Amino acid sequence: MTWIVQNLWLVPALPVFAAAISALLGRRNRILAAALAIGSLAVSFLLSLCAFAHVLANHGADQVLTFNFRWFQFGNEWLQLGWMLDR
Repeated sequence: MTWIVQNLWLVPALPVFAAAISALLGRRNRILAAALAIGSLAVSFLLSLCAFAHVLANHGADQVLTFNFRWFQFGNEWLQLGWMLDR
């Protein structure tokens, strides 16, 4: 399992975290909030490009890369969350 597949959750999470921090900063720190928003989107874009490059490098393999983790237990069964990287 490659690093990008395990950390694919960062692509949508970074802008959400930046929005939450920007909401807490207030109006006085608009420049910092804007820099945080643009920076988080840029990092998310770079991570997306890394995932895309990983898919292009493995174009011959007809597989779907998945990463699942246990999140919540119902009796003896676990609810698993995860993500997929597919071409």
